[in-house]
Amino acid sequence: EFGYNWQSILSSAGMGDGLNVEESTDLPSDDYYRILDQILKVVDIPSFGIRVGQKFSLVDYGVLGYARISSPSFRHLLQTFFRFQQIVGSNDTFSETLREEGDQAMIEIRSSSEKNHLARFDTEEAIGQWISATEDMTSGADSIYTRINLAFSKPDYADDMQSLLGCPVFFDQPRNEMVFPAEFLDHPLTMANELTSQLCEQQCNTILEGLNQQQGLVDQVRKLIINLPGTVPTPEEIAGHLNVSYRTLRRRLSDEGTSFKEIHNEVRMGMASEYLRQTDLTTQEITYLLGYSEASNFHRAFKAWYGKTPGDYRLAEA
Repeated sequence: EFGYNWQSILSSAGMGDGLNVEESTDLPSDDYYRILDQILKVVDIPSFGIRVGQKFSLVDYGVLGYARISSPSFRHLLQTFFRFQQIVGSNDTFSETLREEGDQAMIEIRSSSEKNHLARFDTEEAIGQWISATEDMTSGADSIYTRINLAFSKPDYADDMQSLLGCPVFFDQPRNEMVFPAEFLDHPLTMANELTSQLCEQQCNTILEGLNQQQGLVDQVRKLIINLPGTVPTPEEIAGHLNVSYRTLRRRLSDEGTSFKEIHNEVRMGMASEYLRQTDLTTQEITYLLGYSEASNFHRAFKAWYGKTPGDYRLAEA
């Protein structure tokens, strides 16, 4: 948007070969911070971290985003996100926690990145993401945050930052935190759905358990498909996420006695049965979550897999 040359920045970071910035790419933490370090040396964009964070919406977090959207309250949303944050790329250098002090609550943000400018970006980006997330939840109503405290010194873009955030910002504070009325924690959210929330949390837990174990290739492919609700990833895209060629992915899956199509169908139908048994989502909503273009296509695929229509299956499992 600001006219900087991506390929030049990637080349300067030693990452120019094999990376397509137009595609989604999973990067190891060290590579991510090496690219970010180079970006911050080159760009001069006011409130850069805030602006990046505000590009995110809840659905950008995959199944964790759906868990947040369907949470019964803001407290539950925060607890769920902090519990499963690792599955969307957070690492040991970054953490967020919830604190309550009297009638106030705070989202505290900590980055222990070795370089101060990287820690500052991490913090600003997280603040931008929470601003965007709460706007999604409150349908663009006034910000719930009464003040934002930053441990960093006041930058020359402080006025721009305050304009973007819509609340007072204070610098040279003991902690990085976003302050809001504690009463908001237990307000019901607009799209709350307890059964959907529970199902999404179960899927998040499955993904997290997989991350904490030595995964085989089939498990990794399953995890990636589960974490991309509402889309139909191609085997080429999955191969890209795993940093292997499509030919290598196909060969290795064949060696394990399966194929991408078989894994994708298995995951899709497993999720379909869970949605039908444990939520009150409509067939049209499930069609969307599973990435089918038409409800009729989902009906045919489900009947071919289970021998009955989604409606009959839901009645039988009720």
